Amino acid sequence: MRCSFLFAAAAATTTALASALPSTRLVARDDSIDQYLPAAVPVNTRANDQDLITKLLTAPQQEDRTRLLNQPGDYVFDFADLDPPAGSASESGDGGVSVSANAKSMPALIGLNSAMTVAFLGPCGMNTAHVHPRATELNIVVKGRLVTNFIVNNDLDHIANTMDTFQMSVFPQGAIHQEFNPDCEEAVFVASFNNQDPGVVSVAQGFFGLRPEVVEATLGGPVTFNGADVDSFRDTIPENIALGIEQCLNKIDPAIRLRRAIHTGDATLVSRILTSHPALLHNPDTSPPGLCNSNLHLAASLGRGAVVHVLLERGHEKPCPALNDRHQTALMLAAGAGHAEVVDILCRHDRECILRRDARGRDAIMEASMGGHDTVLQLLLTYAPCGATEAVRRTDGEGNTALHFASGNGNLFALRILLAAGADVESRNVWHWTPAAYSATVQAEVYLKGLVTEVSRQALRKELSNGQGHAVNADPAKMAGGVRVVTADVEDDDRI
Repeated sequence: MRCSFLFAAAAATTTALASALPSTRLVARDDSIDQYLPAAVPVNTRANDQDLITKLLTAPQQEDRTRLLNQPGDYVFDFADLDPPAGSASESGDGGVSVSANAKSMPALIGLNSAMTVAFLGPCGMNTAHVHPRATELNIVVKGRLVTNFIVNNDLDHIANTMDTFQMSVFPQGAIHQEFNPDCEEAVFVASFNNQDPGVVSVAQGFFGLRPEVVEATLGGPVTFNGADVDSFRDTIPENIALGIEQCLNKIDPAIRLRRAIHTGDATLVSRILTSHPALLHNPDTSPPGLCNSNLHLAASLGRGAVVHVLLERGHEKPCPALNDRHQTALMLAAGAGHAEVVDILCRHDRECILRRDARGRDAIMEASMGGHDTVLQLLLTYAPCGATEAVRRTDGEGNTALHFASGNGNLFALRILLAAGADVESRNVWHWTPAAYSATVQAEVYLKGLVTEVSRQALRKELSNGQGHAVNADPAKMAGGVRVVTADVEDDDRI
């Protein structure tokens, strides 16, 4: 009875208090929560700032360092920024990329004995064997899986683990260790260190970087390694890792592996894959940005001369040159990119390819002129089967010559080479414009006109020296009359 009374009294008291308070209601707001948050600021704007780093290192107390770190974003680091300031800790390779926040890339860490790295490993990507000489590493997998290996001392066994998402491993300071992604999807891990400058030494690169006699003595005699020798020391790789690499690579489409090998310029691997998969000799890239470029297109555009040799030897261009969706040859891509070595290889293989045109009627000489690659241009004119003069006077679908492209892009060396080869300065395209009318800059226009005058004077002197005595006393001012130079008035009319 007493208990019931107490509950009743409490209820009455609560009702009375509620009636005494002002009436408030929560009303839904249309505004965003963002307006109540701290303003977004530029992130880590003073990465690799040597002056700031020096001041922080010499500051006696953390209080002094905090006063120096007075810019917005000094305490924020963006691991998604894969293009940090020059000199910052970002490393990339064929297997992936890592971004590090340390004393150099994030000065706010100075004095805190802390650093962190986020690594993105592609399918079958490996963070090769290395050591951190000044820090212990805590490594947590946040996406995918990792296979880890490390050794602490010569007299101890290797320690190997397969780590799943959100599992962590520890690598003691100075321990040789590596991480490997065994799957065909990207893996991501986060590594923290108990030193603002953990340092890193890659084992293989460091060892083979020693003096040759030291390496020879350590290995028991003179040795050399190249891509073909990998199998000779495969047995030294821990069995489970070697097996994992083979199985992982076997799961990747051979066409993709082949294009990766071309990207890295690994001619030995390209040859090995083509031996196992001869049907992939052309291997057109059917992705939207791929333009159906063949293996040779890709190798030529990247300047991979050794790979180009392998593909040509295997008959890539038989019975005729491969064309992409724009009807471009590999030679056109190499010429446009300025890869002189590859241009020389392709011209020696088939000089007739120089005269081939793409869907717009352009040839390799026009591509080289457009890019201003004077060495490539000289090679193409040397190999041109029709002769240099005829080659430089060819026109594309709109009537443009190589001289139009060189002038339009302000390539002064290309202008001189083309004129010396016999380019026609008076040639007009379908829009009735001459090369000079397309001059990218006033300097290019003046330079072109000066070259025309010089060439015409030389031609007239040559005629005079061939015995035309009646012209010996010709007025020098009229010696350029044989070639018409576009005047400012004519150009203005054309451009209207």
